[in-house]
Amino acid sequence: MKISLTRLSTKDLATLTQRIINTSDSGTYGVITNHPLLTELKTNYTDYDAVT
Repeated sequence: MKISLTRLSTKDLATLTQRIINTSDSGTYGVITNHPLLTELKTNYTDYDAVT
């Protein structure tokens, strides 16, 4: 297996964050419902999205 590391752009990080939020909000995975890390991620993404 070959592993390569690349830099993520701000756009890539925003897309990844949005996908994580959508997955957590879908209700498919009960373990991540109301998880403190995801709550913080949503808060920070909301602030970021308001700026951009």
